[in-house]
Amino acid sequence: MKTIFIGIFSFLSIFLWANDISDKNLTYDQLPRVAQVFLSNHFSGENILYIEYDRELGGKDYTVHYENGIEVKFDKRGEWLKVENEYGPIPEEIIPEKVMTNIEQRHPKSVVTSISRKMKGREKGYEVEIDKRPDMKFDLNGKFLGYDD
Repeated sequence: MKTIFIGIFSFLSIFLWANDISDKNLTYDQLPRVAQVFLSNHFSGENILYIEYDRELGGKDYTVHYENGIEVKFDKRGEWLKVENEYGPIPEEIIPEKVMTNIEQRHPKSVVTSISRKMKGREKGYEVEIDKRPDMKFDLNGKFLGYDD
């Protein structure tokens, strides 16, 4: 019985320790270099509120939160996964040219508030949120696939 109790206590201690390091705040210098370059190219004039490191189920990602409501999520290598702005548009230069052209043709004068991308798996491509419209889905080449309800 004592062995079982020690085993459970050890497991809980390790679990709590792992959760403690899961959601840590980081500094800019602790981000992967690829993420730093992306941020300096697209958000150099913005003030970072905090940077979150999340290690979940064997993966890890980083989310950079800016004072103006912009959030940028990166994978473990520093490649961007999602860029969103709670209060307005995201920088257009982040959006692939073919995707942006398609959005402008279908919804002139719309504002893109979020873009996410998946580079692997069945649902490879981009998902774009525009103001007051359903999300738009595109493949990696920028071909429009449809709307997501």
